[in-house]
Amino acid sequence: MKNFVLWMTFTIGSILSAQASDRFSVIGGVGMNDALIQSKDIRSTTVLGLAFQKDLNKQWRLPILGNGHFYLSGEYYHLEGSDEGIDYELNIIAFKPLARFYWDEDKQGPWFYEAAFGLSYFDEKNYEGIRLSTDLQFSMHGGIGWHISDNSELIMRYNHFSNGYTRRPNHGLDFFSIAYTFGF
Repeated sequence: MKNFVLWMTFTIGSILSAQASDRFSVIGGVGMNDALIQSKDIRSTTVLGLAFQKDLNKQWRLPILGNGHFYLSGEYYHLEGSDEGIDYELNIIAFKPLARFYWDEDKQGPWFYEAAFGLSYFDEKNYEGIRLSTDLQFSMHGGIGWHISDNSELIMRYNHFSNGYTRRPNHGLDFFSIAYTFGF
């Protein structure tokens, strides 16, 4: 609960200081099986989250990647699931620089993709049988999005959290999410 209160304080402060190009996201998702990086199946997990992306007004053009735009993202996730009859909850707070790439120079094309890498804090070290050795984890995601309108987007993301083998065990945690993002 303490983490949620801190996150809401951050979110409300961010909204009050938001500029027209900043974004707020409502996120829903599900846990993934162990086919990719994590060591255990957490498909029983549901994910709810909130995020705020602060536009850093930094842009560049790369021939293959497209037009890039930087944001700083603050995120809160609440995970709930069960394993062998035991219910689990996990709260995650993450801060990541986010690079978003557009194929159009004016950022108005319908499709874009994004990648982010940063740090996160977990309030529990055991979730659905996945034992994490540290509270601090690296946080990353990759996604593809679609502009619904000038001020709203829908983004599908693969999210991965791991300590990057800074300490063992490093089982990691993965989930798939969909974010509805809107501008101010």
